[in-house]
Amino acid sequence: WDLNWRFHASLYEPAQKPYVLEHLQKLHSQTARYVRLQYSIALNKQKIVDEHQELLDHYARKDRNTVALLRKHILEAATLLTNRLMELKAQGA
Repeated sequence: WDLNWRFHASLYEPAQKPYVLEHLQKLHSQTARYVRLQYSIALNKQKIVDEHQELLDHYARKDRNTVALLRKHILEAATLLTNRLMELKAQGA
């Protein structure tokens, strides 16, 4: 989990928005167990690694699409996690 936060934080830090970074860190901390759940059940862990590598590659090239790619990555992960939590709730877990 810590590596995931450090990766994402390294993408956010150049914006020099300490309040936003602090807020995001709190959000990551509060959702850590759910994110770990998502990673533990991920059917394709290599996809997660590949997405992070793609983000890093775009970032290193200072590609203008990096922000859109990061947004897509976060929203897709959130959607998958939300769906999984709803499944667990429906199963009574």
